[in-house]
Amino acid sequence: MLPLLEFASDNKVHKLSEAVENISNKFKLSDEERAQMLPSGLQAIIVNRVGWAKTYLKKANLIEDPKRATFQITKRGLDLLNEKPGSINTKFLERYEEFVAFRQGKNNKILDDRNKNEIEETSVTPEESIEFGFKKLKESVSEEIISKIRAPRKTQKILIKSNA
Repeated sequence: MLPLLEFASDNKVHKLSEAVENISNKFKLSDEERAQMLPSGLQAIIVNRVGWAKTYLKKANLIEDPKRATFQITKRGLDLLNEKPGSINTKFLERYEEFVAFRQGKNNKILDDRNKNEIEETSVTPEESIEFGFKKLKESVSEEIISKIRAPRKTQKILIKSNA
């Protein structure tokens, strides 16, 4: 989140696409890394991450949306940058009551505390977490179906042998 806030520090109005490009360049992402998609295939990971960073910074009133599909740093955001933080993560943003209210309103209904802490530690966006959970569930169901398909065959062989 810090690179996004630093990008906005010029106090100009920016589009998300400008931020994605700037951050991709800052981290020297290859074309392949820039094109890497979420498991759903619907959005590039970098676009998703920058989008969530924007959402979180906005909920903490560090940036604002002066008009649709744009953002700009707030005085609070500039004040924070003057503190020269080493990084900004969800734990850090809990210093702002607006952010805490946002998290309590949404995430406490969706995630239990154990899962919430796990997600915060791994820097996974909520969308990625849901997709990961869905993928694990799908794999689990697939394994269960396969094992059930195989089980009757073993039972049938046993029945055929005992009838012979």
